[in-house]
Amino acid sequence: MEQSLFKKIAKVRSEIGVLVKNEINPFFKSKYFDINGLVEAVVPLLQKENLLLLQPITDGIVKSVIVDIDGGTQVESGLLLPKLDDPQKIGSAITYYRRYTLQSLLALQAEDDDGNTASGHNNKSAQKQQIEMKQAAPQQKWLNILDNDKNYTKEWYNVLNGIEKGTITSVADVRKYYAVNKEVAAQIENLLNSK
Repeated sequence: MEQSLFKKIAKVRSEIGVLVKNEINPFFKSKYFDINGLVEAVVPLLQKENLLLLQPITDGIVKSVIVDIDGGTQVESGLLLPKLDDPQKIGSAITYYRRYTLQSLLALQAEDDDGNTASGHNNKSAQKQQIEMKQAAPQQKWLNILDNDKNYTKEWYNVLNGIEKGTITSVADVRKYYAVNKEVAAQIENLLNSK
């Protein structure tokens, strides 16, 4: 039965091809799939093969599980959540881990932006990247924390990720890319002070 599951996943992978990354993180000048775009692209292909995607959190582990509805077998990928007290950081981590576990489970192609940054193999210095981003964005967009549906915006996730990675150390770093009002600036300061 497991062989059937793996054959179905292989078929899904062959149909996925190369997915276009749909979001830009200006602090790392890298593109990525947001979780919604990734799920939107993958779920119909899984359903076509009678596969079900689940993304539960069990014992502090965010999982992506693909279940073969026909045979009942499953395969999964998981990451242990970091110990965080801030609900916003926990929510951000869950969102990122959902994406990473699904990408890993299906072995989707992705640039190793984080790995290149961590290993010092960037082609350009961070300062040069920031200057290029500033020049590429002549009119700054307002940084909002929530969208109309009361969900965190992709821009806010970029900021949270930058704070977590240490590339954002002040409100001034954020203002290089976004217009920031006093309330949002206060939220950023609170996050930076709680690190």
